[in-house]
Amino acid sequence: MASVALREELNCSLCLDIYTTPVMLSCGHNFCRDCIASVFDSQRERAQAYSCPECRAEFQERPSLMKMRKLCNIVEHFTSTHQQQERKPDLIYCSYCIDFPMVAVKSCLLCEASLCENHMHMHSKSVEHVLVSPTGSLDLMKCSVHKEVLKYYCSQDNRSICTSCCLLGEHKNHKVELINHAVKSTQEKVKAAIEGIISEKEETQRRIEILEGNARGFQMRAQGMKNKVAALFEVIVKQIRIIHEKVVSEIVRQEEKVSVQISGLIQELETTLENYSEDLRYFETLNNMTDPLTLLNECTALYDSQSENNEDEQEDVESNPDLDEVHISLFLHKSLEMFADNLHHMEAAKGFYIPEMADILLDIKTAGSYIDVSEDLKTATNTNTLQPNRQMTIKPFHVLSAGSFSSGKHYWEVQTSGSEDWKVGVSYFESANVFVFASSTWYLCKSGGKLSVFHKDKQIALHDKASISRLGVILDYEAGRLCFYEMSKPIRCLHTLNCTFPAPLYASFTVKEGHIRIINPKNQNH
Repeated sequence: MASVALREELNCSLCLDIYTTPVMLSCGHNFCRDCIASVFDSQRERAQAYSCPECRAEFQERPSLMKMRKLCNIVEHFTSTHQQQERKPDLIYCSYCIDFPMVAVKSCLLCEASLCENHMHMHSKSVEHVLVSPTGSLDLMKCSVHKEVLKYYCSQDNRSICTSCCLLGEHKNHKVELINHAVKSTQEKVKAAIEGIISEKEETQRRIEILEGNARGFQMRAQGMKNKVAALFEVIVKQIRIIHEKVVSEIVRQEEKVSVQISGLIQELETTLENYSEDLRYFETLNNMTDPLTLLNECTALYDSQSENNEDEQEDVESNPDLDEVHISLFLHKSLEMFADNLHHMEAAKGFYIPEMADILLDIKTAGSYIDVSEDLKTATNTNTLQPNRQMTIKPFHVLSAGSFSSGKHYWEVQTSGSEDWKVGVSYFESANVFVFASSTWYLCKSGGKLSVFHKDKQIALHDKASISRLGVILDYEAGRLCFYEMSKPIRCLHTLNCTFPAPLYASFTVKEGHIRIINPKNQNH
């Protein structure tokens, strides 16, 4: 109410609106500058004396207008406050403040009105006048049937109801409670939901931070791998260059040796050529001889000399020098073979360690009744017929390796030969002759054209329908890691299992179609 009174005091008596640049006359009355200036202009045009519109005080000359600085500040502050308190769509305002809107602090359900602080003090305190938080939907706070205040909440129908609904209406004998209690219970649930969301949000943020840390770690490890690969290939290139230089050096050595031999032969042949020239002159002399006895004696010595020359020429033809390409090829082959043998050590020195391929043999005593094991104990074939003399049957299509793995890293490869129904993995014995089946084994399965990984009765579909002809398995016993790779070009990681192995493991194979073969490390390229 004080704001309304102040608003009236700040009105100009000429324009009846709040002052705009207020000025004061010598009589003490205030007006807007433009309003009083218009009045004085009109009085001058009518040749009237200047007078105050408020008190009719006359002035001989046009009065000077004194600007009211304090009043200007009051008007500016009031206007600014008034603009800030203009009605906003998201606020509830007092129903009784007409001239100046005031924000409501309560709403009365009986009066269906909202009250500001001043009007709430003057409002009735009777119990019928139920005051609630300010709301613009007062009609929703009353029962649409009985027009009574909604005081109860029916938990059976999840609806707010009035007293008549509770006693006489359709909610009679339902489980109800005071709406305040229901609100309190709901608020507790909302609070719990908020706490749960906050907790989940914090957990999600924590997981994001962990993943970001992992991403940084992966990037660092990837960069480290790049550096190690670069260092390894630097060593490989260096060794290849050394081999190249040695092979080229051997070729140059043979080239120089053959060149010297050929030069010597050429020199010998040139000497022989000179000898032929001398012999030619000698024969021409003999041809011109007239003494028969002298000619015969000279010819006898000549025959002996020609026989010796013919033997020397035959020897020269047989020792014709040339490059020993077989020797160079052997030298290159041995050098590369030594390089290949040393390559594994170079990889390990730079941090790339792959265990040597294990020489796994199948244990025929563990072969199922439909599995035939080859003589070299490398191939398991599904015969579709019962096999005789099986001392211990694990399962009809199963077979295990003869040896087990209880520590270290191991690597083996399996040729699936295009079979579309097989399992390759590892398993163990819980006790003597008691083999653990699929519930606790780890294996990769190809069945029905689909590829999956199984462990503890859980199946992970790999969504890979490609036919796998060669499979690589890497077992790291201490780390509890089992990796399956498709040995194609390029090599692909199919899946990695991380677990704890409870006992020594055996390589396990299941063949329901065709056959699978364990690759012999000595023939791994075939």
